[in-house]
Amino acid sequence: MRLKNYFNKLDTPYIELFSNSFWSVIGSVIAKILLFLVWIFVARILSPELYGEFSIIKSTTLLFADFVGMSFAIAATKYIAEYHNDSAKLEKLIGFFILIGVIFGIIACLLVFCLADKICIYLLKAEHLKGLIQASSLVLFVSTLNNGQMGILRGFSKYKLVAKINLLQILLAAPVFVVGTIYFSLKGAVFAYVFYNVIVCFLAQYEIRKICKERAIVPTFRNLNNEVKVIFNYILPYMISIFVTILAQWYNETRVAALGGEGFVQLGYYSAINVIQTTIISFAVVVCSPFVPIMAKYKKDASSIAMLNRLNTLIPLYVSMLIAIPLMLFPQIITIFYGDDYATCEMYILTVIIVSYSVLIIYKQAIARLVAVYELQWIYLLDSVVLSVSFVVGFKLLYSWGIFGLTCTFLVSYLLSCLIFTPVYVRKGLITKDIFKDKLLWLLVASMLVAGGLFVLNCALYVRLLFLLLFCTMLGIYIFRQISAYRNRKKAMHC
Repeated sequence: MRLKNYFNKLDTPYIELFSNSFWSVIGSVIAKILLFLVWIFVARILSPELYGEFSIIKSTTLLFADFVGMSFAIAATKYIAEYHNDSAKLEKLIGFFILIGVIFGIIACLLVFCLADKICIYLLKAEHLKGLIQASSLVLFVSTLNNGQMGILRGFSKYKLVAKINLLQILLAAPVFVVGTIYFSLKGAVFAYVFYNVIVCFLAQYEIRKICKERAIVPTFRNLNNEVKVIFNYILPYMISIFVTILAQWYNETRVAALGGEGFVQLGYYSAINVIQTTIISFAVVVCSPFVPIMAKYKKDASSIAMLNRLNTLIPLYVSMLIAIPLMLFPQIITIFYGDDYATCEMYILTVIIVSYSVLIIYKQAIARLVAVYELQWIYLLDSVVLSVSFVVGFKLLYSWGIFGLTCTFLVSYLLSCLIFTPVYVRKGLITKDIFKDKLLWLLVASMLVAGGLFVLNCALYVRLLFLLLFCTMLGIYIFRQISAYRNRKKAMHC
């Protein structure tokens, strides 16, 4: 009852945030855990070399799918939320995002299908992967369309439906992954991956049709002139931003693959850790996915939006660092999941490096959400171009290090990007200076640096355990003091 009374006193934006975050967390966390287990299963069945080949096939399809689809997703979320009470506008917006998703999806699919041989011969140096890349090109079509569909559902704040779709997607696909990988090895894993992406498209479209029927909305594909302007004013800079970043990352990965068998083994290690990285990012970001529609809806309410902006940045950083610190202290944990084939010193070093810059990726995603709401995409585009150039130039200098050079390049590039552009975002008012006065944030940052240092110095297990105990104690004291301070403020208000 006390909890219910507390929520009743909250402003509407925060009630929506907590409600949407709850369903986003419950459904997505379960789905991500199941997907995490599926990727581990695939990695254990395939050798590190075959898993490296599987990962480069995924990267190739996601390169083209994500740069189009992700920009549509965030645009759909923002504009559907902004015009949630205007039925006529919603009919055009829904029709526009579905139509554009289909058109760009077909273009991307045909592009990869036709260029598969050149990609395999000249970039991957693995001509035998041509057929599998052509088969997975279907992912580009459905993934591009699906990003827009999910953006529409989030714009309507249907996070419970999104959670249900994510859960159904992995439940239906998991048996296909198991059977396909066991009996057909790499080929089976690739076709299961295609099925995994196709099934969600049908599930999302079914839910969108239900919502349209309930609200008496009939999506239209006519008179979309005003909506087309959205492409140039909003979607285009986002599309380019995502494309140049993913292209630079994919290009670097193909250069590792071009090293031959050893290159695919290295990519296998890298991809195994990327599963963990993706999980960390998912846990941190899933709570914050409702921020874009809520901030878009209430951005004219200065008092509400200020705290939402702060939470949008700090919450994912807290979550990601709390997960990252134990992994940096004890990277050997990954052996439990992947088995002896992955229990190498190389894997442990890569784990510490990749987990380190995962936090920086999450910070930049928080910035991207703010940029989406305040429509400052061109500044974010400049940030992305600088980041992408540093990816390519940095790895050119460290290419002789192989996969270690790749991950070190990413770490340094993300650090430079954050150091250069954070002052710009502060001046533009996207980030408030009081965020950098947050004591918990700096406690976590300092703990991450110490955890990384203890690993580099190869400190004994008991030393790392003592530090983890010390960190947990300091964290507990901080939380206790915050709760006490909150109670004192409540008492003062009642007096």
